[in-house]
Parts: sequence; C-alpha cells; structure tokens
Amino acid sequence: MNLKNVKSEASLKELSALTTDVSLQEKAKLHALEKIDQNKQSIFKKVMSSMKPNSVHDGVKTLAVRVNSSH
Repeated sequence: MNLKNVKSEASLKELSALTTDVSLQEKAKLHALEKIDQNKQSIFKKVMSSMKPNSVHDGVKTLAVRVNSSH
C-alpha cells in the first residue's frame, strides 16, 4: 500500500513539473514567434525604404483613397 502512495505522489510531482515545462515552452514559442515577426517587419520596412520612395507613397495614397471611398 505504502509503495503505491509514494509512486502516485511522484507521478503527480512529475506531472506538475511537466505541465509547468509545457507552459514555459509555450511562452518561449510565443516569444520566439514575436521576435520572428519583429524581424520580418524590420526587414519589410528596410525593403520598403530601399525602394523608390515615390512608388511607395503613390501606393499608400491609392490604398488610402480606396479605403476612404469604400466607406
């Protein structure tokens, strides 16, 4: 009887350790994804700024006009 109790306690501890591990992993994944997203955005900004500024501005203007006209 005693051995069973010890075993179940150990498995409970292991389970709780595993669950905290998983939540930490999830947090780490989210953090990594956020970092990747930030990197993508900065790369995108760099690409956009390296392009001809006129074409970018024109594109933004036409987009704004489209959005305004649809409302």
